[in-house]
Parts: sequence; C-alpha cells; structure tokens
Amino acid sequence: FHLEMPVLHRLALVDGTAIAAVAFDNGERSMNIMTERELLSLAEVVQQVERLAAAGEVQAVVFASQKANSFIAGADINMQLKMTTGQEAEAGSMRLKELLQHIEDLPIVTIALLNGLTLGGGLELALACNYRLADEACKQIGLPETKVGILPGGGGCVRLPRLVGLQQGITMIVSGQSVDAARARKIGLVTLLFKKTQWPSGNDPEWMEELSAAWTAHRVSQHIPKTKKYPMHFRGRSWLEQQVLYSLTLKQIDKAVKKTVPGPYVALLTILECWNADYAQAFAIEARQYARVAMTAEAKTILNLFVSSREAKTAVEQYQSKGDSAKDKKKPPESVVVFGAGYMGGGIAQALLFKGFHVQLIDASKEAVEAGVARVRSLFAAAQRHSTRVTDDMVQACMEHCTGDTVPLYPLDEDPRHGLFALECVTEALEVKRRVLHDFEAMCRRAGDANYVFATNTSTIPISAIAAGAHSPASVVGLHFFHPERNITPAVEIIPAPGVTGRAAVLRASAIAAALGKTPVLVTKDRPGFIFNRVVSALYAEAGRLVVEGACSVARVDSIMEAMGCARGPFAVMDSIGLNTALLAAAQLEPLPVLGQERTLIDLLRHLQEKQQVGPGPSGNGAGFYTYAQGKRQDANRLLKSAIQVTRSQIAQQQDRQAGGAMLHSARMPMLQDEDVRDALVMAAVNEASRVLDEGVARCAADIDLLLVTGYGYAPHTGGPLLSADRAGLAATLSRMQALAALLPGHTLVQPDPCFQRRVEKNAVFHPNMAWPVHPVEINVQRDIPRTLPVFLDVPTVLVTSVSAVALWMGASLLSKM
Repeated sequence: FHLEMPVLHRLALVDGTAIAAVAFDNGERSMNIMTERELLSLAEVVQQVERLAAAGEVQAVVFASQKANSFIAGADINMQLKMTTGQEAEAGSMRLKELLQHIEDLPIVTIALLNGLTLGGGLELALACNYRLADEACKQIGLPETKVGILPGGGGCVRLPRLVGLQQGITMIVSGQSVDAARARKIGLVTLLFKKTQWPSGNDPEWMEELSAAWTAHRVSQHIPKTKKYPMHFRGRSWLEQQVLYSLTLKQIDKAVKKTVPGPYVALLTILECWNADYAQAFAIEARQYARVAMTAEAKTILNLFVSSREAKTAVEQYQSKGDSAKDKKKPPESVVVFGAGYMGGGIAQALLFKGFHVQLIDASKEAVEAGVARVRSLFAAAQRHSTRVTDDMVQACMEHCTGDTVPLYPLDEDPRHGLFALECVTEALEVKRRVLHDFEAMCRRAGDANYVFATNTSTIPISAIAAGAHSPASVVGLHFFHPERNITPAVEIIPAPGVTGRAAVLRASAIAAALGKTPVLVTKDRPGFIFNRVVSALYAEAGRLVVEGACSVARVDSIMEAMGCARGPFAVMDSIGLNTALLAAAQLEPLPVLGQERTLIDLLRHLQEKQQVGPGPSGNGAGFYTYAQGKRQDANRLLKSAIQVTRSQIAQQQDRQAGGAMLHSARMPMLQDEDVRDALVMAAVNEASRVLDEGVARCAADIDLLLVTGYGYAPHTGGPLLSADRAGLAATLSRMQALAALLPGHTLVQPDPCFQRRVEKNAVFHPNMAWPVHPVEINVQRDIPRTLPVFLDVPTVLVTSVSAVALWMGASLLSKM
C-alpha cells in the first residue's frame, strides 16, 4: 500500500501459501521516511493484517519498499525537532514502540525485505519482524540517531543488542555507523541475502521467486514468538565484562565528540540498562532516556543542522526546477578536467576518481603534474589504511582513469553535445583564473562543444569578475570546496553570478557535488568571500589581532577553540590551507567595509611569508604558525615570535602617527581569560555572519551555520554561531559584544554591527522556526556521566553472573584443549 492510501496486497507464494504484502512508498518524496501521517496509516494496515491472520487467510506478512533507494530511511526529523516537552517526546517514542510491538506480536510470520537505506525507524521496524532479508546491494543498515544528537526511540537500544550481541550493538548504536548487507549477514542482523528485494510500483514484486524458495526450504517459514526470538549470548552477561566494554567505549566517545554532546554517552548507558532489564521494562527505559536527550539544547541544535542540510539541497533543486530538461542536466559527466595539481586540485581529483570519474589533471609544469599524480596515489594509500574495503584492484582501476599533462586534451570518447566539465583549482589570482578559462574555452570551441561548464574553486573572487571577457559567461559557475579529502567537509558553496551564470552550469555543478556526497549550499549574491570565507575570515582576523597584541598565544587560541568543540583552531586551519593562499584570499576581501579594514593578520602573514614560513606544504615538513614533521603538527614556530614583534611594532608606529606622535602604543595588552578569547572570536563571526545575511549573500541563517560547522569544523553542538546567539538570546549577545568592545578598544570586528543591533531592536532572531524545549534538560558529560559503570543489577545477581561468566569461559577453554 501507499502509506498515504492504505491498501493491503494479498499475494501467493509458489506453493500457494497466502501472504499479506505491505509496500512502503511515500509518494513524491525521494525516499521513504516515517512521518506522523504514515505511522497512523501503518497502524491501520497492521490491524488489517491482524484480522486476516486471525481468520487464517494469510500465513505471513512481508514489509517491502516500492522505492529503489530505500526501505525506510528513518523517522521524520522535523517531527522530532518540533517536540518541545519531554512528555511529548516520551509519548511519541511509546506510540512508535506500541506499533512495532503490535507487529512483533502478530501470530504469523513477519518478514522485512531491506533495500537501499534501512536506517533508524526503518531498521527498528525490521527488528520487530521474525526475519530480515536484505538486498545484496544494500549499503546502509543502521541506527544513526546519535549522529543527529538523539537516541533510537523505537526499541533499537533493546532489540539490536539482543539480536547481534552487546558489543556489536553498542558499536553500531553509539557510533551511529551503518553496515552493508554482507556485514549485516555476518553479524546476524539479517537472515538471508537476496538478489532483489525491491517492488517497482505497478509491477509484480521482484523478490517473489527467492522468497518462495526460502519459504519452501523452511528458512523463513517458522513463526518465532518474541520469547524465543533472540539467540543466547554468553558474552556481556557479567558486570565485569560490561565494565570493561563501558570504559573502552567511553574513551572512544571522548575522542570522537570531546565531551561536547551527551547523546552517545546516554546511548551507552541506556543500552546497558536495557540489556540488564526485563524485556518489557527495557522499552520504557529507552523511551525515558530518549525524551531526556531529545530535550537537550545540543540535540536540538544538531537536529537543526540535519534539517538545514536537507533544506539547502531543496533550495538547489528548486533553482534547478527553473530550467528546462532538468533531469538530463542533473546527470554528472563522466570526464572532468581539473586545472591545478596542488593540494586542492589533487585532493578533488582523487575524490572524483574514487567515484568513477575520468580525470585529466592539468598544471603548468610536468613536475607539478607528477607531484599532483603522486598526491592522488598517496591519498588512495591513505584511504587503504583507513578502510580494508579500498583494495589494490580498486585503486588500480581508479588510477587507470587518471591522466596528467600541461595542456588539456578534449577526450576522444566525449560527446561534445553533452558538454565537458572543468574544475579550476589554480592559485587565488584573478588573471591566472581568467587565462585558464580562456584556454579551456578555446579547446572546447575547437571540438565543437557549446555546452561546456567551467567551475571555479575560488574561495573569494567574485564569479562575475572571472567570467568577464569569457566567450560564454553563462558557462562559468563557482563550486567552492573547503577540504577535498575523505569528505572531511561534507558541503560546498555553489555560486552563480546573478544575470551571468546560466541555469545549466548550476545544475551541472550541483550534480558533481551530489556525486561526491557533498551538500550544496547556494550563494545568493556574488560578493567577495561569498558566505564561508567572509565569516571564517572574521574569526581568523580577530584571532590574529589578539595574538599580535599579546592577549593570547597561537597555541592557546587553538586550544581554546578546540576545547569549545571545534575540529581545529584557526591557526592550525590556516597552516593546512597554506599561508600563501590565506594571504591571496585576504587580499580579495579588502573591499569589504569592516572585514577589509582589519589588516593585523594580513601583516603577520606577510612577515611569515618573508621568512618562507608558509605552512607544511606538499612535503608535510614545512612550518607556518607551527612546525610540521611528515604532516603532523609539532610545536609553535620559533620564528613566529619575531614576526609578531615586527607586526606589533608597525601597528604601534601607525597608531602613533595617527595620534600625532604623542602616544606610545608598543606595549603588549594583558593576557585575556579563556572565556574572553573564545567570545571575541565567536562575536567576530556573529557580526560578519549578520552582515552577510543582511546583504543577501546567504539565503538564510541556517545556510551560514551549516557552512561554518561543515566547512570550518565549528563546534557542532552549538549549531553554528548564529544559532548559538539565538540560544543565548540576542539581547544578551549584544551585551557581551559591548563588554568585549570596551575590553578590546579598536577591535572593530567585535563591536556590535548596526544590522545586528537592528535585529535586537526588532526582537527578531536568526532562526525563527527553531522550537526550543520549554523545559530544557542539561546533561553535563563531565558531571553527569559516570566513568565507572553503575550497577543496574542487585549485588547477588552481579556476583552470580560474574562467577557464571568466568566458569563458562574456563569451561570453553578446557573444551578447546581436549
């Protein structure tokens, strides 16, 4: 049935066995998700199945999908984001549990046929069934709730560990990582693998033949009551075993989230409490803990980021819908020409190759090309170290599609009607980019290609400036990557120049982004720095000024921001992109009225550049703000101190001249408290983000926050600088800006911007649709998460289970030696 129109199918297997079949299809949605409406429809259909079973008219019910890309990809995040009370969250969790319990209690065989994405509530539904049969091509089966700040709310913490074992259950739930079909079969999560588990709409199910064979062979024909549903697990029964597992998992969580979000910690405690509880009682425990975490500000902010990501994609799709033949234009090309074989170009080339593209890597010299190809190989080697799934054969096949040269050649197998795609990653200099564009256009015109697209990876230069003088300005679009490797930054900016860039170029750029697994964020006005670099540059610039004035050291600034939850501090990030690139980008921001006037960091970067201290470089052994050995950060650069002193002296001389030589400004300012350093950087970002929004460069505040979190690594649990300002209250944020402005005279970046002040006067917020908890729950990881596992069992039971576990282990050891 379509969940919006509950219709139950009745089918017959080859042997004549009558079965009920429930087909999930969320209509026009791209994939199946559980909304409130669909859950009500499903409840009605389960009641119909129950009546048919009671009458003896069906012997089994099969749950399948009519979408090729998903069984069910989880519950509707918006439904969870709108909850504002713990009672509402707990009641919602219990309603879902009751529905799944109804399925589990059906007196007939229950089978889930998994395909595509089977996540969250989709897997929880499957866990309620007797059997789970997965498509061999199914890539993602899991419970990713902790990744969006919450816990499984439909019995996942109860059923999954009981099915696959405590350790495996903890690993999957706490990390939020999914498994593919083969791995799911190996750990006992799925019963059988099928060639096909889809049910194309309007056609007969593709799985009928395989299901009939499995039924006839008595592999899925036995109804299993819940009391006998789970295998006997000997491991994880003693308190001692649980304590070891708890301690090891805590360390892994600490490393992953730095004690900034409570979700994974509470998930771990919940799993263990449910594991030790009675089956029926365990579901109530999960519902209570789900509601508790769902009402934390951290959960709301991370859920909001997830929704923002989806809305950003929708904004691009709506832009695409304005053009003709959108479906054809959305298909990514097979070949991509990458100009620039350096850090960014080599990284993007490897990402493209990994996704099956043919890549030409072009640079000005053979040495640069060879270095770029070598970088691609090194990135594949790193990928192999990170994952055993990346095999030598896979790498070899990818590298066979990689060519390098100093001059691009139009691919012989490329149909000019489709249009060649180029991605420019050369140095951040306007004339260099224009020259590359000119050469690419000339090659395409000789080949008779009038549909080419030239995407520039510029981080700051307006697209209209690059397209000026082009033969086909409509073919030029911005596609700004932040960090190309291993999807560390899962978003990109797509920048059309209004009135210049054609729709087709935007469509093709978004198709490339989608193929690489990136969330596209549309920039709505073509201004220097776009969204991301304007906001993050304000944070960098304020950090640079604090360091030069002696308020804080480079290492301390980075440490403070990392303690806040950021992936890295600003100086470590600048080193990674290269100080030469940082300088070129900063030069492009000079026309901006406030950010362009703050030159302290620029002067410091130039002094470091004069000393050839520009970052680790391709070798990984250079120096910038820090020294590096084989790509690993070491200590602060000793030459940094003299560069800071020279910069401070020059600033003092300028200030003295402005004051008529009557004042002395060379003295260092006092060291600031950590809180003041952190807030100065955050307020600089909030001010610039407010200006970006006010100027119409960004579509909405959510896009700015999304880019800061995914591009820079801004603390995810805060939701981004603008959402954190909303959470604190804009009036309180304004007061903090005013206090910092008094503490830091002359720091224009932290002084309240007029557009921010107007927002406060209007009693407006950046995220007007955000539903904060009425009574927020505060879970302080340091204070509220014990480092020693609580005793969920009574003392005698703890002793019995511990002794029993040791006896079983000793017995197994003796048997293995006989």
